Amino acid sequence: MASPHSEPDSPYSDMDSPSSDRIPTLDSIEEIVMKQIHLMAGKKLTLAAVAGQLGILFDLSLDPMEAQQKMQGLLKHPAFIDAVDEFSTTYLNWKWDLPVGEWWKIEELIKAHKDDVEWTQHSCPETKEWTVNHFYARFVIRTFHEIKCSPLEIAHWLREAPYDDAIYILAHVLMFLQLDCMRVCKQVASFKDRMDHLVDTCEGADDTVPSK
Repeated sequence: MASPHSEPDSPYSDMDSPSSDRIPTLDSIEEIVMKQIHLMAGKKLTLAAVAGQLGILFDLSLDPMEAQQKMQGLLKHPAFIDAVDEFSTTYLNWKWDLPVGEWWKIEELIKAHKDDVEWTQHSCPETKEWTVNHFYARFVIRTFHEIKCSPLEIAHWLREAPYDDAIYILAHVLMFLQLDCMRVCKQVASFKDRMDHLVDTCEGADDTVPSK
């Protein structure tokens, strides 16, 4: 299992790297992982295929089948599903042009709030002043806490993982799900919704043009 905090011999060092003999930086690892996630989100994949690719991406096992099974366990865990549901309701709300979280900012928020009881509870805290990164941090903190406390064994590997690895995986799996969900939302959007979005985008662009 690996995250940007992992040792330099992480399997990420061989992924699309222009020079395999060069030690990757944390930023370059994050860039590579996000590239893979964007590529995956652009395809129509089955749950098994998603689990397989994510399991390999996050180095859950040397055995591809075991890596797939571990990721499927996470994706099917009730705590994970409930937290995704909350994220969909409080942040996505069927929109398809929202920003995706930024890992380094998410990580800072997780470390700042991981011991806050209200961030681990089932009911969501007040979100009025939140950015996208707060929603991601809330998702990670809640999901990890509930899986850790759950008697179910289907995602036991997450409880046993190093904390930095566990939160990194949870945040990036959510990034994939958000991108994939927004792709679907855009496909099923009505013509009126698409035109409204186009108008809003054009108006936003006009606002940035300085007056003569």
